[in-house]
Amino acid sequence: MCIRDRAKDAVIARLVSVSVASLTDQDKIGLMPDDFRERIVVLLRPAGYGESIPGVPAIPVVKKPFAGDMVVLLALDSPDSLAAVTKEMLGDIDTQESELYALAFENTRERVDELQIQTDKDIEFVSAVSGLATGHLSLPESCDADTAPYYAVVLDRDTYARTPASATKGVAALASYLVKARKQNAGFSQTLLSCDSGIWSAADVYALAQ
Repeated sequence: MCIRDRAKDAVIARLVSVSVASLTDQDKIGLMPDDFRERIVVLLRPAGYGESIPGVPAIPVVKKPFAGDMVVLLALDSPDSLAAVTKEMLGDIDTQESELYALAFENTRERVDELQIQTDKDIEFVSAVSGLATGHLSLPESCDADTAPYYAVVLDRDTYARTPASATKGVAALASYLVKARKQNAGFSQTLLSCDSGIWSAADVYALAQ
């Protein structure tokens, strides 16, 4: 095995370890509080979130498409948990869903605090003590017209990996990780997110895995 392959395998191993560690961890589901306007935030979650927890009835959470298998979820932030907002909760308030998302984006900006970034080769692993790293990734300014093209993979509830589109080895490592995840039907997400010209889309992992 050449040095390049060993380096790529090391990065893939780290991606797998981060992703697998989160598979049994679920957010708590709460009730809509009076101060929801100050606490509502956004998170990135798999499209099936709330629908596939073993032994638990499906929960109709409030979400909208992001890219690939990821959606932007509304949640309530508190000191010790992040609770998904359900459609049932919306019946208790006189606020449009579009207004809630606008509030959630603004609150996420204010609450995310400092991002924690660790670098391995060409890949950055991003998390946040606040638990809002994936929410930060979903903010409009994280992929706007001035943003240099890059790829990202959401690894767990509060960690994502990203690499510049120009970093060939980093892109190949992320894509290779997802190819394996798809074969094993594993991982928090199986989508390689592509930010280009201010637009998020799902990249072709098979073409990029080398």
